[in-house]
Amino acid sequence: NPADKKNGGAVNMGLSLTPKSIFFKGIEFGKINISSRYKKRGENFYSIDRTKEVEYNRKWDLGSSESPGREELELNTVFSPRSYVSLDAGVGRFRTGESVKSDRNSMQFNLSHASLPKIFYLRESITSSRGSNSYDGGWVRERGNVVYNIGPFKPVFKFERENKKETYGEFSDSGFKFSDISGRLEYKGGSS
Repeated sequence: NPADKKNGGAVNMGLSLTPKSIFFKGIEFGKINISSRYKKRGENFYSIDRTKEVEYNRKWDLGSSESPGREELELNTVFSPRSYVSLDAGVGRFRTGESVKSDRNSMQFNLSHASLPKIFYLRESITSSRGSNSYDGGWVRERGNVVYNIGPFKPVFKFERENKKETYGEFSDSGFKFSDISGRLEYKGGSS
């Protein structure tokens, strides 16, 4: 029946646990935030508006594949032993039936204290497959920076690295790999 093809369901749920502080035997161990998100879109669900965030396909390494039905599950944990440092770890799973699969994990570190170098580091790893065209892929992305104030000087170091490998069946391998490292020295002179 053609009318059945125009009706479908979708679910978007999330849960976040954010206690103020974690204590054990009177000792504070910092803060933790645990969040999860579950999305499911039926094959016959068609949205009248955008339902995917920008760079959605890059996040899951989906290429240009599009499927009407999909299911996502993500879990993220942020641990902050002190107000100026945090460690963020996440895992995710994407499925459209048996044909398209993607699993991702990420780790992020932040250090931001007035008397220490500011450090940021992010690593993401994605494995994906698309059974319809015998595609298997792996993608590792890393980026980070270090900034330190030394009197009027501020050295800044940045790096970004990606390594993507793709296999289409038995005979075709492709991908790319790059590393970018840069730095600069900023000077903030005093007023006269």
